[in-house]
Amino acid sequence: MPSDFYKPIIAATFGTVTHAIFPVTGQRDGNAEIVAVSGMETLDIISRLQASDVDNATLDALRITTDRLCSEYPYLPGAQLAAEGRQWLKRVAGLQSQRLTLAQHREVLTLSGWLALLIGCVEYDMGDRGAAESTRKAALSLADESGNAEIAGWAHEMRAWFALTT
Repeated sequence: MPSDFYKPIIAATFGTVTHAIFPVTGQRDGNAEIVAVSGMETLDIISRLQASDVDNATLDALRITTDRLCSEYPYLPGAQLAAEGRQWLKRVAGLQSQRLTLAQHREVLTLSGWLALLIGCVEYDMGDRGAAESTRKAALSLADESGNAEIAGWAHEMRAWFALTT
């Protein structure tokens, strides 16, 4: 072990501080340090991380609404379905500004992806090819972010359908 004279010189040579290379031996109390800095115990911090502003009933209602909109595709007028889909997409996207658990965040991204697919199909049916392709790409991005392979598959199928029918 180098002497106290050489420790700072060696540390400076490597662009760090002395204790990063030559730690002081002793006991650390990580919980005491967390409490001292934050005023909370580890369990309190984890509980706050897991807290959410959105309840499961809200997400259930959004799932049902998304399913209902998607099932109305065959018979609801395109303009009406596009308008409703965009309104619900804005509502679902608005949840992102609230505190969500990781599972809820993934669910919000998934619901947004389904709504984007629906809107993209309706845009294509209404003749707005450019908007449909942009919306399809957004849905694919949401699928990637949420890890939802089913949405990704539908987004790729839409591209194939666009190519087939053009």
